[in-house]
Amino acid sequence: MLKAPPSGKPLQYIAIARGIYTYTCTGGGSTEVPEFQSQSTQLYDAAPLVPRLPNEASFHSLIPQLYDFDYTELKNSTLGCMGTIGTINNTAIVTLFDIATFEALPSEWVQAPNDPTNNGQWAHSTSPGKSWDVYRVEVSGGGLPVCGSQALAIETDYAAEYWFYHSGGEDLWTSIDDDPDDSGRNPGRSLMI
Repeated sequence: MLKAPPSGKPLQYIAIARGIYTYTCTGGGSTEVPEFQSQSTQLYDAAPLVPRLPNEASFHSLIPQLYDFDYTELKNSTLGCMGTIGTINNTAIVTLFDIATFEALPSEWVQAPNDPTNNGQWAHSTSPGKSWDVYRVEVSGGGLPVCGSQALAIETDYAAEYWFYHSGGEDLWTSIDDDPDDSGRNPGRSLMI
């Protein structure tokens, strides 16, 4: 179970997401652990959906449906794209359009409670200055691929909920209240959120 959001940091945004993780394999066979390379995720504003659903469980049930939904149709749906998550220099960059752009550094993760082989991990990430807390939950798809005997890149699709908690400030393009000693980073680990 992930830790609860910090007290005094209100929920600001809920997004449903559809994205792709890219991994590489060196050809080491089925026991090789694929290496994470990049993430490309679109975040869709869930706020218009929430009041129309009878309960929280019905909201969570949308994610497996979104995972099975034709991605090209999703781009043309009435859901408004509110942002993206991408990878620059092995770091996840969250862009919430007209709101903020910030790095997201993983702080904890747990195996998906349902089908952890095929579904990606649930994760809690923070911005370097800790003003943003981002939770990725209810993940469908996105499990680690299996490497084979050839070197290749493998893409895995996924859908998830992203919950954004914010206490003010911190944007890459304005001022960042960063760790002065950069102790929040771990350069040896790929950073996906």
